Amino acid sequence: MNQFRADKAKTCSLECRGKYIALGYSNARARLVCEAPDCGKEYSVPQCHEDRRKFCSVECSLKHRPMNPPTGKDHYLWKGGRTTHSDGYILLRAVHHPFSVGLYVFEHRLVMEQWMREESPNHSFLVEVAGELYLSPEISVHHIDEQKTHNVRSNLLACTNAAHRSIHAGVAPYEKEVWPEIVGGSDVPYRLERTCVACNETFHVKRADARRGQDIYCSRNCYDNRDKTPFEVTLKRNTL
Repeated sequence: MNQFRADKAKTCSLECRGKYIALGYSNARARLVCEAPDCGKEYSVPQCHEDRRKFCSVECSLKHRPMNPPTGKDHYLWKGGRTTHSDGYILLRAVHHPFSVGLYVFEHRLVMEQWMREESPNHSFLVEVAGELYLSPEISVHHIDEQKTHNVRSNLLACTNAAHRSIHAGVAPYEKEVWPEIVGGSDVPYRLERTCVACNETFHVKRADARRGQDIYCSRNCYDNRDKTPFEVTLKRNTL
């Protein structure tokens, strides 16, 4: 053995090295006894599982686990119904919420939902389900300081998806796209009032659609029944 290995080597060969590493893994595991009455077998688990494991195998667990396992507050992993999403947002358990996913709803949406119920129950951002008002799934909730866990009312802003993108792009959103309204925001209305050239009925159209010329007819029916120009009639005949 050269002098360099003599200062660091702990085993004489690869075979002994494997046994040495296996012994280290074995000593790092917790020793438990199966709680099944007809088993009593000794087994080992990682130390992080020491407080969770009760049985040595899946067979013993299936044979002796309760028919109605505890759920919710009675479950041994219960943390008050509060957990963290993979994206960093906080989730709260809301079993009866109509828009819950896996029985959980984002905390910032629940805070905004309750705030709007108290301050602006007639707002279009809220939808009624079974007699209760809920924040529409089509509405986003923006964190003003962009801290995903800072879910106080003063830090939240309900907005449309388009307004949410505008805010992150540093552009002031249109009027009535956010709640509460942003001081100093754009006073340009999100929807424009127009009069149908076919039936003379008043209707509202998105500003983006108006820019594309989709603010002439109020409906598809009025568009189909419009007075076609000779050019349009000729073009239709040629395509038949």
